[in-house]
Amino acid sequence: DGKRENRLREKVSYAVLNPKSRKWGSMRFLAMPTKDHSGATITGANAGCTQRVDLPNGDILLPVRYWRDPKKHNYTSIVALCAFDGKTLIYKKHGSEHNIPQGRGLYEPSLTKFDGQYFLTMRANHSAFVTRSKDGIHFEPIREWKFDDGQVLGSYNTQQHWVTVSGGLFLVYTRKGANNDHIMRHRAPLFIGQVDLRTLRVMRDTERVLIPENHATLGNSGICRISDDESWVTCGEGLIWLGKRKGQFNKVLFVKITSR
Repeated sequence: DGKRENRLREKVSYAVLNPKSRKWGSMRFLAMPTKDHSGATITGANAGCTQRVDLPNGDILLPVRYWRDPKKHNYTSIVALCAFDGKTLIYKKHGSEHNIPQGRGLYEPSLTKFDGQYFLTMRANHSAFVTRSKDGIHFEPIREWKFDDGQVLGSYNTQQHWVTVSGGLFLVYTRKGANNDHIMRHRAPLFIGQVDLRTLRVMRDTERVLIPENHATLGNSGICRISDDESWVTCGEGLIWLGKRKGQFNKVLFVKITSR
């Protein structure tokens, strides 16, 4: 009715930039299959808050989340292999389907490629999960994000993203246990830490604060990979109407990461 959000009507949406005119085309929708490999319906498919991988042949590996049961708000996440001819995005196939029964399932998936492998991180209500793949669509069983000492990372109910720079794979995230109980869902500060490729755990000694906590949430960041030696992180502050900065305008923050 145009007055209330209906997540079941969400679609994978995109627009194409004309490189000559530098103008964006109209919004278009990716046609998804009606059912997944389990036979469940694919409802409310969405590719928001993700990182994709563009392949040398022009194909795109696009992380997508969807509902299997329209009556239960629980997401399943996949990576869809899509063709792109410069105008239209076309679904070709997808591989493994990742889900947990708790809460809203697994969602807001982000993908990257590093050292000949693909890595996928996914949000859950109570934690966060990671897996890897050789082909970008078929993945190992998921594992919960942890530090290299075995302690749970503590990132929950918000997204994580990847940075590949200086010959390393890094995770950008928020977490509990950082003197941040006053921040909604512990969504600040924004951290970065290097990932051990063997164990898929964050090496605690490498953790650094990427954007300090300043009485605002920083959970929804974005990554732009410029080159092998440079990535940009953008993040808009949220929930400024609460706490010590109530009434202030929020800030959009920008961090440039370069290798030495």
